[in-house]
Amino acid sequence: MNRIGGVAMNTVGATPLWVVCCVSWACLAIARPSPVAAQDAQKLTLHQAVELAQKQGYQTAAVMATRDAARARDHAFGARLLPQLSLSAMAPHYERAITPVVQPDGSTNFTPVQQATANAALSVSQKLPFTGGTFSVTSALQRYEQTGGGAQQTLRWS
Repeated sequence: MNRIGGVAMNTVGATPLWVVCCVSWACLAIARPSPVAAQDAQKLTLHQAVELAQKQGYQTAAVMATRDAARARDHAFGARLLPQLSLSAMAPHYERAITPVVQPDGSTNFTPVQQATANAALSVSQKLPFTGGTFSVTSALQRYEQTGGGAQQTLRWS
């Protein structure tokens, strides 16, 4: 017991005991449901409670998640038998250099040479369900261009 101003007080830590009691009582009063709120609550029959538990229970959620996973696996299994389309490409690659070209008179002439290359490929493949094999068709295109260097412009498609 502590004496403050001539009044004897029990303390919990540095807080007077009467403050702790009042705060505890207030928390209990707030947390306790009021009789009016209890009357407003809907009464459930046993049958309704069982139906509610079946619809919103953890087991129901687990069963629904298992069902959804099975559906996704079935969808993935069917999707692997669909034709697959693949497109690949390389952006144009430009290169420029200055090369020495020896002239017929013995002098050297420096000329710029530019090269550009690009390619693209398209592939279609189909899984064969009974043999486990794959049928595929691929088409590719490549472009090569060279200008300068004393030669005429060279352009090749392959």
